[in-house]
Parts: sequence; structure tokens; C-alpha cells
Amino acid sequence: MCGNTAEHVDHIKPHRGDQALFWDWRNLQALCAHCHNSVKQRQERANVRT
Repeated sequence: MCGNTAEHVDHIKPHRGDQALFWDWRNLQALCAHCHNSVKQRQERANVRT
């Protein structure tokens, strides 16, 4: 998202307990800690799709 070094693997679409979606490598992206812990979390709470 921001270009910083990736430190987290994030689920693009929240899996919400769906094991197939949880393990689907096409649903993963690398994010820096700031984006994962702030920007992405706000989007998920607001139910925004990226």
C-alpha cells in the first residue's frame, strides 16, 4: 500500500473462519506493520473491499 518494507502477510478478503479462503495464496498480500495495523484494519471494520 505505502511502499514500506512488508512485515505482515494479510488476507485481501477477510476469511471470517472460511478455511479455504484462509489458505488460498491468491488471497494474500504483503503489508508493512503500519498499513496492516491501521489502514487495513479500518477498512475491514468499515467493510471496505480493496
